[in-house]
Amino acid sequence: MDPTTTTNQPADVAIEFSHLSVENNRRRTPRKWAVEDITFSARAGDRTLVFGLPEAGKSTLVDAIHNPDKYPGRVAVQADVQEFFLEDSHEWSPRDYAAKYDPELRPGGFLLVDDAYEEAVAYLVRINQGMLVFAAWTATTASTASIVSST
Repeated sequence: MDPTTTTNQPADVAIEFSHLSVENNRRRTPRKWAVEDITFSARAGDRTLVFGLPEAGKSTLVDAIHNPDKYPGRVAVQADVQEFFLEDSHEWSPRDYAAKYDPELRPGGFLLVDDAYEEAVAYLVRINQGMLVFAAWTATTASTASIVSST
């Protein structure tokens, strides 16, 4: 992704959504909106985790990050975004993830992770760079807030 996609956001904001609404184009759900009036930002050095039920709009947000020009004034991407595809295993430890994925990390980049399993989260929080992680909502995560951010 081109880090110069936007120019009006503060320097520490990596990705920002401002009142983003996207119509639902899938027939699997009767909802009119895939996402409706979403507003939040992920700062460059923070680790931000977004939980959502299946069909909640997580993939729509990832698509908007990849195509911010489709949503002028609604999606701002100011980071060198590195999409991280984790081939998750429920049996892996954080050390297993580190052995496989640490060599792929780009220093100074901002990680975008879609569909992280809970087991991967323990690995991801150990990485010392900003990231936005999308994960499925499960019974284990049901007591956690929808958007969790830590520095």
